Amino acid sequence: MPKQKFVKTLAVLAPCALLITGLGFAQAQTSEKPAAKPREISQCFRTNDIRGFDNDDRRKLIVETYSGDFYELGLMGGCMDIDHAMKLGFRGRNGSDRVCGGFDAEILYRELGSGRLSRCQVTNVRPFTHEENEARKIEFGRKKPDKG
Repeated sequence: MPKQKFVKTLAVLAPCALLITGLGFAQAQTSEKPAAKPREISQCFRTNDIRGFDNDDRRKLIVETYSGDFYELGLMGGCMDIDHAMKLGFRGRNGSDRVCGGFDAEILYRELGSGRLSRCQVTNVRPFTHEENEARKIEFGRKKPDKG
């Protein structure tokens, strides 16, 4: 290859090599992963996804799903003896197993003493925030508190 043709080829290839190297560097910089966003908590849950429940009083019920989310359910009126219930059943409206808001489900339970089957209407559903979920998991021993 003549020297003059080699210099011309080098003059054309050098800027291309720099451009390709620069693009590779720019791509490497932009491929860094952004900070992970917390998983979005659904407004709804499925009745067959309930892991457990906590019923401190007769006007609200806290349910935990297998995905680790907590929901506060408002209950219609004072549901007698629901605060002593050991087992609950959920019946969705129109046969659905999704609970998203008020009047989507009713809770079935046995009253203490008489064993009579009672029903209690769900009036509203509030998903816990990420912070409330984490605090509840620590409270139930499902997660250790952060040392900090």
